This record gives sequence, C-alpha cells and structure tokens, in this order.
Amino acid sequence: MWKKLAIFGLIALILSAVAIPLLFFVKFGDNTLLGVSSRSPVRPGGMGYSLQRFRDIENYHDVDVVFLGSSHCYRTYDPRVFAEYGLSAFNMGSTGQTPLNGYFLLKRYYDQLQPKLVVIDLVYRVMDRDGLESFYELSANLSYSYEFAEMAMAVGSPHAYQQLANMWMRDHFGEGPPTRQRHRDGEAYIPGGLVTYTKPDPLHEDPAQEVVHGSQTIYPKKMQLDYVAKMVELVRAHGGKVVLVTKPEPRGNLTAITNYPEVSRQFAEFAEQIGVRFIDFNQRDLPLNFREHFQKREYLSAKGQAVFNPILIDTLAEYGYFSEMPDFAAPSPEKNDGEFQKGADSLK
Repeated sequence: MWKKLAIFGLIALILSAVAIPLLFFVKFGDNTLLGVSSRSPVRPGGMGYSLQRFRDIENYHDVDVVFLGSSHCYRTYDPRVFAEYGLSAFNMGSTGQTPLNGYFLLKRYYDQLQPKLVVIDLVYRVMDRDGLESFYELSANLSYSYEFAEMAMAVGSPHAYQQLANMWMRDHFGEGPPTRQRHRDGEAYIPGGLVTYTKPDPLHEDPAQEVVHGSQTIYPKKMQLDYVAKMVELVRAHGGKVVLVTKPEPRGNLTAITNYPEVSRQFAEFAEQIGVRFIDFNQRDLPLNFREHFQKREYLSAKGQAVFNPILIDTLAEYGYFSEMPDFAAPSPEKNDGEFQKGADSLK
C-alpha cells in the first residue's frame, strides 16, 4: 500500500512540475491560465492601492509608527497628521488583511522599517476570515518573497498555492506587477499608505441610511487571535511596542452586530492575556457623526480622518507610547481643543 502511495505521489509531483509551467505560459487576457485556476478575482493595480503603497514603502526606513490592518486601516490612520507631531509613520494596511496576513507582511518589512510602535487595527469584519482574500490582493501587487510562501501555507488553501506558483513564475520570468496604479474617481492615495475620499458620499445626506437593516453575529477565529499574538512576539523581540486599536464606526453598523459588546470584551481580555493594551474607540464618546465624518457607511471621510487622528495621537501619548521618541512634540491643548470643537460644531 505504501509503495502504491509513494508511486502515486511521485506521479502527481511530476505532473504538477509539468502542468504549472504550461498553465503559466498560456495567456488568458492579461492573466495566465495558472492565475485563473487560482480563482483570484484581483488584478494588479486595483482598488486597494496596494501596488502604489508597497512601492511607496521602499522610500521609508526606521519609522516611529507602523499601522497594520484591512481597508479600515488604510482609510483611517493618516501619516501626515503624525508628521505634524514629529513622528514618522507608514500605513501598511491592505484590502481584507487579517492578522495572519499582517504577521507575514510585518516579517517581510521589519528590518527595513524598524518601527518603535506597531498599531494593529482590530476590525471585527475580518477576524472570522481565513486570509485568502488578502493573500490574493498582496500576491497580485507585490514581488515574491519567502514570507509569501509562509503565508500561503498558513492560509492552507489549494488556491493560495496555485496563486503562489503563479506569483513565483511571474517574477522569475520577468513578468512582475504592472508599473501603473489605477486610480478611482473620488479617492486619492496619500504617500505613507493612506487612502482618502475627495468627494462627499450622497448616501450620507439621508439620516435614514444610518439604520442598517439585518443583523450579523461575529465569531473571531482563534487562528487570527494567535497571529495577533505572533505579531506582538515579533515586535517585542525587536524591542518595540504594540497597541491594539478598533477605529470608530457609525453607530448603525455596531447595533447591527448582535454580539458587538461581547466581541469587544473578548478583544480586551485577549489583549490583557498577551500583555498589551486594547483601545476600542467605539466605546468612547467621539465628536463624529454619520453625515460628515463617514463614507460608505463604514469608513472615515476626510473630515473624519482629520478629527480622529489627533484624538488617537493624544490618547496614545497619554498612555506613554511616545515617551521614548525624542522627536515627538506633545499635542498642545489649543490644537486638541480646536479639533474637538470642530467635531462638536458639526453635530449641531
């Protein structure tokens, strides 16, 4: 029996070695048949701006702060505001990025960025996923590295292995990601990894739209929490600090999650177990409203980013995360009062 299994395995290996190159060299539009067989819906240079972000990252070294997370991350944390306080920062968020994906990204870029503080954006929306969506996004827009092989093995999907093979063949034969990032009307990529909206969202003109119909229950995967712990270990091994953050969302989104308080409490208890702080800004009274400070029912608008980021910096400063960063200029009371007042005025 074992002899038959060994022969079968050898035959399968030989067939794979022959089939993979053949599938790669058969073109299917602007893709390869190998890429199509992986079932990846992502084309390079797409809506998440990962192509531009991870080319931009080559301009950054030895930064103070790095952000990791999904689209909620790259549409929230603004390196320009951190720069106003003397802090260098890079937003390494990507579409659908789970902690699993974030861990291997952090491994890939850690020696280059050497962050003093890593902010992990914990969004309940991605904590019950397996990481395949983000793997598709990243592998389409970045060059191959060993961390991608590790990521594919951690995801554990045959489609991830096929996409990994396609990625390796693409780079090996000089057919890397295209040189041009496609841009979307009403959005702008900001150096440092942020994506911001440049047009208001008509949806938010109608207060009735804040009510989300239907409900959802979230069950964070243990695997994803384990990868948060792995990120914390990695950062601590390099002498850095970590904070877990959940950014603000419209109240309608939160009430549609049947167990949001339980999920937030689970994140807090988990953070305590691994010895880091968790800050859920949805549990705080912030000067943000649905009409002016949010877009697409879930993301911060440009106004929302402008209000929230100084609040975030002030909060992190109060907890002492910048105490060992000599270039940090503590927020002045006048500036913070102005930001809070601007947000308060918008509620009138």
